[in-house]
Amino acid sequence: MKNINLKKSNDAENKTKGRRKLYNYIREVFDTDSFQDFIKDVRLEYDIPKKGFRVGKSQMHIPPKEWKLSKERDYRRIRMLYMDKIKPASEKYHLNYHIEGGDIIAHYLFYNSHSKVFGNFCTVVDVIERGKENIPKELEMKLLDSSFPVSVRISPYASLNDILDYVTKMYSYRIFPIQNKYKNKNIKIASFKRKDPRIITRNKFILKHADLPSKEIVKLIMKKFGPESAIDCAYISKIISLKKGTGKKL
Repeated sequence: MKNINLKKSNDAENKTKGRRKLYNYIREVFDTDSFQDFIKDVRLEYDIPKKGFRVGKSQMHIPPKEWKLSKERDYRRIRMLYMDKIKPASEKYHLNYHIEGGDIIAHYLFYNSHSKVFGNFCTVVDVIERGKENIPKELEMKLLDSSFPVSVRISPYASLNDILDYVTKMYSYRIFPIQNKYKNKNIKIASFKRKDPRIITRNKFILKHADLPSKEIVKLIMKKFGPESAIDCAYISKIISLKKGTGKKL
């Protein structure tokens, strides 16, 4: 795969629906109170700035070179951070630790940003080249099997149309049944749809003033966001009940 233009390859993958769905899911998870409390506690315990390190200075190095533990080469505590904090959090929030979850959480922990999303719903593996790497076969298969329990192997002579035709016609009969077998019914990644940032900001503003009467919140919204952002009392009550009553993401 040495001849592949990595930048073009990464740009293409960033445009896939799978990558966008994962980004939306991760953004919603990271915005929950429980995750924010987790980040706050870990930063305090491991001498990480309250708002993370500055991106420009650190250049997204994981872990940051200016982090106290990195300077002191305290590898024991660094390992503890990953094994005792990041790994359990990745499992709790249904992010695969070995493939992308651990990196995503670490990136947010250190830099307060979830813009750098890894992973997808599909992957490409050169089985022959992968076998040459110094990775125990048992571990390699375990990691791949846990993240991609459904495998579609492709002949080097198959054209794009051959592949699309096969997947399209066989999806309902061969692929979906296996997906459904291993799918966690509590995870609804596809349900996380991209929302206008203004709507997200407005909804957070409503929750911040949830103790006020709905009519008063309507006035505050119009004052802060303008008449075009006005919504009725019933919708405000729905937003508050979704967050506080059912715990659903807004």
